[in-house]
Amino acid sequence: NKISIFKGSFIYFAKSLIEAISKKDNNFIEGAAHFEDAYNVQLVLEAIQSSALSGNIVVLNNGYKSGAYF
Repeated sequence: NKISIFKGSFIYFAKSLIEAISKKDNNFIEGAAHFEDAYNVQLVLEAIQSSALSGNIVVLNNGYKSGAYF
């Protein structure tokens, strides 16, 4: 499968993005991720990687547990 599931979805988001850029509006765009969202995603990705490499369960914020077993 060489077609991304996100291929067509950017078209719907682009209008809001172009409008915000043209107005130099740095406020939140509805549906857009914030820095904190990206940071939390990165924490989860690093936990998954750590778990996969070590074989141990990694716990984040006493909640999410990553147990990637091979």
